[in-house]
Amino acid sequence: MEPEYEVSPIIPIGDKKYFCVEYPGYVKRPERAIETLGGAKALNEAFHSDSKVELKFRQGDPFSHPIKGQVMPTSKLLVKVTRRVKKNGKSETTWDTKVEGVITKTLRFRALADFQYLLPKEDKICQLKQALKKGDVQYIKNYKIATDDSLEDLRPIPPSLFTSLDGMLSYGYRQNAPVLRVRIRQPDGSYKIKLLNRSLSVRVPITAVKFYEENMPTKSWHNLPKPNKQVEFQVIEEVRKMFDECPIWSRQAIIYRLTLVNNDTQFMDMSNVRFGLVHSAYTISDGPWRDLWVKYGVDPRSDQMYHIYQQINVQRYVSKGSRIDGRTKLGTKASNTQVPSPHYVFDGKTIPTSYSTFLLRDITDPDLQPLIKNPKYLKSKATKNSGFYYFCVITRIRAGLREKFISLLSNGTAERIENIEEGIMEEIAKEIEKSKEDGSDVEEQDDIEATVADEKAAREAMAEIEKPESSKRLKQVVDDFMEELTNEKPNQDEDFDCEFDVVDYDDDEAIDAFHDDVDNAENNEQAATMETEDNVKDDEDTIMEDV
Repeated sequence: MEPEYEVSPIIPIGDKKYFCVEYPGYVKRPERAIETLGGAKALNEAFHSDSKVELKFRQGDPFSHPIKGQVMPTSKLLVKVTRRVKKNGKSETTWDTKVEGVITKTLRFRALADFQYLLPKEDKICQLKQALKKGDVQYIKNYKIATDDSLEDLRPIPPSLFTSLDGMLSYGYRQNAPVLRVRIRQPDGSYKIKLLNRSLSVRVPITAVKFYEENMPTKSWHNLPKPNKQVEFQVIEEVRKMFDECPIWSRQAIIYRLTLVNNDTQFMDMSNVRFGLVHSAYTISDGPWRDLWVKYGVDPRSDQMYHIYQQINVQRYVSKGSRIDGRTKLGTKASNTQVPSPHYVFDGKTIPTSYSTFLLRDITDPDLQPLIKNPKYLKSKATKNSGFYYFCVITRIRAGLREKFISLLSNGTAERIENIEEGIMEEIAKEIEKSKEDGSDVEEQDDIEATVADEKAAREAMAEIEKPESSKRLKQVVDDFMEELTNEKPNQDEDFDCEFDVVDYDDDEAIDAFHDDVDNAENNEQAATMETEDNVKDDEDTIMEDV
């Protein structure tokens, strides 16, 4: 049965294969368009190797930023359409179509064009780059860098590229997920809407002083945030009990004690521990009680009884194959839920961990005990470098502790130190004699000399300012002074903990302002009708105001 419609003719396809270029512009002269693509050689190379092609609209301009094109495999037909028109115009126009061949590859320019920067041809930098490109040796030899300081022509040199991204990215417009809108109940019963950023970092206000502070703090110098979580209430109470028992603690000892007593790994989180510490103690940033937590109202410089709380730091020694490798540092949010061992105690037998600062009361090694407990080795007044001990005594304690510390890490055992007190009284006598001659303690001489040098440099600088043409002299004085500061050895022990913490908020106490959190939609509906208790509303309002 013959079909009722006319059968389409079969059109033959030519055997030729073509390379198509989707040129991003109106082409009048194909030869010039090919030149902007790097010439026929560049197109031939791109066709066979599928490499990128750079299109430069300002051919020959070295500052022209190109548009990159990519060769893509395609399956298209090249159709030639011919329209035939008689000169007399009386006959009808005829159309002829012919499939010339198959387009197997296409060069497309879908990348974003970089920003263009135009330089005048008279610019010397532009002329120099042209000479470098063409190899004009004579111009390069005659070129001289401008030495004038005119602000009218700054000769800006454009970068080779303004952006390295040539593809379009999906920005994905959406509200920041941690930002919520919360409703706070006011004393009159009304509600106030505020924005809350749950990822906001809030600084923990630690009270820190220097050794030479005239008066040690009797309470915190900051407005402390009120606790709003159960663990914070517990930590504050436990820390207060600890400082009633002992006036000075190290950070590691506090964490171990809290974790052991409460059998709860939440007390290993330093953010919770620090929150409790600031309510009961302050810290000293230098001197023999550096980085220790001292109870408010206690001045460790005032009495010899605090000499056992002085700290000794042993520089961390981690060698290849050391027994310390791979251990988790306590005080971080580790996955280990076991109660930590009392590694802040040094007995000369147990292999230590990465913790290298020990209180003298926590050094139970029998070889070092004679130097620590002998009252003959104590002074009546505490100094910055050695505390209540003579400088030679504290130096010998540190040397013995370091020797055993390194030996335990490297070998697992440490040999005994025989006659550690030998000759110590003679050294003490020399130190006392020298202090009488100089009128100050031996260990304070370096500090005094440095202070004198600083004051002298400051006086010289102030005197030079008053003289004419003093800028060069003043610059030399400042440079010399800064070089002295740079060459000084930094204190390698000052590795303070981060004083920032993240305030956590319960999702049930907040309303999603932008309804992006689909998973917590039910919680958001409950939060819309949230009412806080009277004993908690003031705390929440304070937190919101701080944020």
